[in-house]
Amino acid sequence: SNQGGRVYAFEPTTGERRWMIQEPDDGLHDYIRSPTKYEDLILYNSYGTETNDSRKSTIKAVDIETGDHRWQMEFDNEIDTQALPIDDSLFVGLSDSGVREYEIDTREKLNEWDQHLGLRDVVAQDGVLYTSVGSLQALSIDTGEVLWSIEPDDRIATKPTVGSEAVFYGTESGYIQAYNKDTGDQIWETRIPGMITNPLRYTDGVIGAQTRRGDLVAVGEDEGLQYYADQFESDYSMAISEKILLE
Repeated sequence: SNQGGRVYAFEPTTGERRWMIQEPDDGLHDYIRSPTKYEDLILYNSYGTETNDSRKSTIKAVDIETGDHRWQMEFDNEIDTQALPIDDSLFVGLSDSGVREYEIDTREKLNEWDQHLGLRDVVAQDGVLYTSVGSLQALSIDTGEVLWSIEPDDRIATKPTVGSEAVFYGTESGYIQAYNKDTGDQIWETRIPGMITNPLRYTDGVIGAQTRRGDLVAVGEDEGLQYYADQFESDYSMAISEKILLE
């Protein structure tokens, strides 16, 4: 039966529930995707998988403190609409018409691109969108112009990670690849043990990579030289805080 998706917010220091939103149980709001913070709002996508003419995907904005509804945008005949806030714009990925750009405050459509990017795998920095869905691409946020595009020989398994001079990707066969941010020219690639399935981590000129079998490897940004290697249990998780690795 259709239950309706739920969105929860918890206090960061105590873990106590701050609020909960129950979506309608009408078959159009069974799933929640990609909650994202934007200023004092939480944006999320509510959708169902009903294969009828009334199906729709809804992007909703709620108050981060109270969960109160602020606004919503509905897209008919869509299932899993993707949303990415950048500065004052909301980029929305649609299955039938590429990407639309809206002004967040007014929801006025500003631009439309004929690009199917997969916005959950996009990273934005300095006016450029980097994506790893299908081909590796860099696009201008202002115009949607493709600045460079590469068809990799190996299957890319991670979203982009952007460093000071390069953008980095991990492949299923265990390669870390570095490409010039401005031109897309490949700078280097280095092989590590195992399949890379999690996003690469970058801090202060060092790229951290973890593999499905539990390897943790750190390499330098400039030439891909290995600085560190260790092994943990498979499917472990990690984070980097103030240059300290947390496993």
